[in-house]
Amino acid sequence: AGIYRSTDAGATWNLQLASEALCVAFHPTDSTKAIASAYSGNAWWSTNGGVAWNSATGLPAGAGLVDLAYARNSPTTVFASVDNNSGEVYRSTDGGRTYSLRSTGYNYLSGQGWYDNCIWVDPTTTNVVIVGGLDFWRSTDAGATFTDIGGYSGSIHPDQHVIVNNPAFNGTTVTSIFFGNDGGMFRAANAYTVSSSSGWSTLNNNLGITQFYGGAG
Repeated sequence: AGIYRSTDAGATWNLQLASEALCVAFHPTDSTKAIASAYSGNAWWSTNGGVAWNSATGLPAGAGLVDLAYARNSPTTVFASVDNNSGEVYRSTDGGRTYSLRSTGYNYLSGQGWYDNCIWVDPTTTNVVIVGGLDFWRSTDAGATFTDIGGYSGSIHPDQHVIVNNPAFNGTTVTSIFFGNDGGMFRAANAYTVSSSSGWSTLNNNLGITQFYGGAG
């Protein structure tokens, strides 16, 4: 129903933005800066720790869900995965204030961008970006072009929701990355070489993953 802010470790909360929001991220090194996004192509930025929010520009008005990610090695750069035209990637170079289209037409969200839509930026470079929707796609040119690395219904389960790198990820000796989807948890030991046919391993280890669509008594 909005963005709430706490200054006492979550004991109490105050409404700061009375608009539906689904994603909030803080600048990697400056706690006064933050970004947020929602459905309908909406995104915001803050320069006072989330007290006040300003609308970002450049994203398609009336689009669907927007997911955002800072580039940790260059935090003025923010990437957005937008549920528009079955999946579009936008980039901001001013900390999430304005965005411009980087790529479209890959259909990585299919018709499910309202449900499975996520984006990850390599913490060591702004060139490597991974988006998730029906499948996972990787870019090595800052989101201009993408290659399918998920092997839909092959190497991993479809419907992607979250991408998290190893906290020690350094782009050389530690390159592992973790993925959450409707089929559970998966890992790629090397974010740069994993492909639609190799490099994936499941981490479910007997974790029960079942979607119930109906029931009767």
